[in-house]
Amino acid sequence: MIETSTSTATETGAVTGRVLALCGGIGGAKLALGLNAVLAERLTVVVNTGDDFEHLGLHISR
Repeated sequence: MIETSTSTATETGAVTGRVLALCGGIGGAKLALGLNAVLAERLTVVVNTGDDFEHLGLHISR
């Protein structure tokens, strides 16, 4: 999910303002890396770094 706040469009159609990306997991890291290459300091990323899963019947929470 990506949101922009207080954004305005320029004459060329480019959007200015801050961008907030909500992501997690490997896909989220790749998304954040790509967005950072384009948006640089305009980007804020909120991430979920904790994963809960079960492996061989053992509940693992990190």
